[in-house]
Amino acid sequence: MTGFLTPYWCLGIYAVFGLIVILSAFSINPALEVESDIEIENAMRVEGINVGRRRTCCEELGHNWRIVKNEFKLRLY
Repeated sequence: MTGFLTPYWCLGIYAVFGLIVILSAFSINPALEVESDIEIENAMRVEGINVGRRRTCCEELGHNWRIVKNEFKLRLY
């Protein structure tokens, strides 16, 4: 980015992006994050053959990737 703009403007643009992130974080509805400990624990469980075992980090990343991939298939995006 500094190849096209001076560092002064780059820093200013990045600062604005940071402010946007902060403002959007304050505007999030707290009701979206309400989830019980039991629901969180059940969401981490493996479905299928090894029922009852928690997912490993790699399995959890793969699971989350499939969720995100399916969300991008929605017409909204």
